[in-house]
Amino acid sequence: FRATLPAHAEYAALSAVRDAAELRALDDAEAAHALLESAWESNPASEPLAAELIRSHAARGELVRAERVLDRFAERAPAGARRTVAEALAAVRRGRRAPPA
Repeated sequence: FRATLPAHAEYAALSAVRDAAELRALDDAEAAHALLESAWESNPASEPLAAELIRSHAARGELVRAERVLDRFAERAPAGARRTVAEALAAVRRGRRAPPA
């Protein structure tokens, strides 16, 4: 007997963030970025994914794409969640790493 149970959307998002961190630790930033983008497409209202994807875009020098993540997130997320993601973008604009979401 085998069953596949769906994961809660935020568990899947946190799992993607963790897996991306492992890939970066293995010096595979491209795979980490691709994983974050794929997970983001599935769950654009995820606060941890949005913040981490902003950091990833900024690390690649893609600040405009990072700003688009915030814009898309703001369209879908509850107002209370927007602050953390906006702070992640503000931190990368100032040239430092934002605290984790």
